[in-house]
Amino acid sequence: MTWDEENKCYICPEGEKLEMKNIYHKEFKDVIVYYGTACANCPVRDKCLTENMTTKVITDYVSEPTEKLHYRMETDEAKEEYKKRMPNSESKFAHNKHNLNCRQYYVIGQEKALTQQLLMATAQNIIKIHNIEQQQIKKQNQILI
Repeated sequence: MTWDEENKCYICPEGEKLEMKNIYHKEFKDVIVYYGTACANCPVRDKCLTENMTTKVITDYVSEPTEKLHYRMETDEAKEEYKKRMPNSESKFAHNKHNLNCRQYYVIGQEKALTQQLLMATAQNIIKIHNIEQQQIKKQNQILI
């Protein structure tokens, strides 16, 4: 399925439109549901549908800030900036999530969440300093031997 920005709908491999049928407003996002109307008799329905399905349904979970971010991140300038950021910061967040199992904040409020994040960064820096010191001690011991 491909998205047709001009008509605001999905297009199936056969060129049929999946029309927007419902919009549900939830607390922080809109849920938009698209239905295919010509799927039951389509010659290539095996590509899109399972055996028991008669129509294709696509559900988008959309919020305005998320859409703006997606559009901004598609620009060449944003991609270049992200390439610069990735080696510096993404590995640290991955370390927090994977090795330290810190996948969520355990406090309520932006200020407290910032404090928790700063504590995690401080802990990482202390570990980094410790590892550097251990490497220096190891080098000194090798020189003495």
